[in-house]
Amino acid sequence: MKKSKIDYLCRECGYSSIQWSGKCPTCGSWDTLERVNIIEGQKTSLQRQSPRKAEELLTVKNERIKTSFSNFDNVLGGGIVSGSSILISGEPGIGKSTLLLSFLPELAKVDPVIYFSGEEIEEQLVDRARRVGINLNNIYFKYTPYLENIVEDVETLNPGAIIVDSIQTIQSTAIPSSAGTISQVRECAQILIRIAKERNIPLIIVGHITKEGIIAGPKTLEHMVDVVLYLEGETHSPLKMLRATKNRFGSSSEIAFLEMKENGFKAVSDYELEAGMGEFSFLPGTSMTIILEGSRLYLAEIQALISPTFSPYPRRVFSGVDFNRALQLLAVVDRRCGLNLAKSDVYISTTGNLNIKDRSADLAIIAALLSSYYESTTDKIKFFIGEVGLQGEVRKVSQLERRLRELLKRGYKEVIIPDEPNSDFKNSGLQVKIIKEIRGLKKIFTS
Repeated sequence: MKKSKIDYLCRECGYSSIQWSGKCPTCGSWDTLERVNIIEGQKTSLQRQSPRKAEELLTVKNERIKTSFSNFDNVLGGGIVSGSSILISGEPGIGKSTLLLSFLPELAKVDPVIYFSGEEIEEQLVDRARRVGINLNNIYFKYTPYLENIVEDVETLNPGAIIVDSIQTIQSTAIPSSAGTISQVRECAQILIRIAKERNIPLIIVGHITKEGIIAGPKTLEHMVDVVLYLEGETHSPLKMLRATKNRFGSSSEIAFLEMKENGFKAVSDYELEAGMGEFSFLPGTSMTIILEGSRLYLAEIQALISPTFSPYPRRVFSGVDFNRALQLLAVVDRRCGLNLAKSDVYISTTGNLNIKDRSADLAIIAALLSSYYESTTDKIKFFIGEVGLQGEVRKVSQLERRLRELLKRGYKEVIIPDEPNSDFKNSGLQVKIIKEIRGLKKIFTS
């Protein structure tokens, strides 16, 4: 009889211990050690394979599988790599399953594709596929919460791709714990990834997220897979953003904009994205910037509102920008520009449901705050590009010239930046104002 021992694993870093403690000694997280049962005496058959010469592998070209969304392919680095494991996560109801169904026909053109679901039965999956309007040829659906059934079906049908929705609903009967626990998620993911590597077929896993917005289960799950994608956006908004946070086969900073409709997803171009935002207002409390995410450039409008409050705890509500970063910028503008925001509610938002992570938007956020505080606007349409330090200095940003060329191409010529552009822009009609620290920005709204 196989023996089992009790162990404690940290769901954040995977640290193992024979006894429970309130704080993980490795990552320092509190209340993250969970009890698991580990089966001892299990033997696995090892496949004997000799090392392969590098010069022989150079002649082998690993073709990428193209999907029906060029934006999605760009996020992956050019398409889905055979033998890769992709983890897609996002809020409940954001459209993860619908997105997977949208490009299933492309994966099933040559070999069959099996869609395993631990949440929906086969009839429900077919109804969803009909609504999306996809071709169901060569596609198999199966409801199963057991890993052993998945392994058996893969051996029998020999598919060209595997979809598992979701990993938190799958469990192995060899592990005495319920689905979604650390031991189940880690073991099931490890076996599925090994099968995908051995058969050289893509594996796409759907993962739930916690209330903190991180992928549920052990942190090692993200280290095990090749690609980690987040589908972001508000539930009531059709515009979604697909963001790569890890990619072994391409850039980990790429994004894609998708529009969710009744019949599935549709790729959104930069011009369609800006058209969907409506006309930019240029009213007090607004500013413009150009954002670089991966290889994409797009315009973004920042809005700010500073309102007096009689509450002892002024509100800080930020949407579309990092909360901690926005608090830092509030402290900088309060200290360096002499604004007294201790008795004011502050609201910062991006139009179009955009989630901005580019630090070059710092200057635009501060410009929107100053514009709202002084109820003033610039005399012309101006774009603000620059990262702001804690001392109020405006720092250089990457690929500044490329951003300026994009603005010129779209007909915008007034821009405030932290450094002189190169000589190519001297005769281009670009009107540049150099700002070294944010006190200079204050003069624009108070003059």
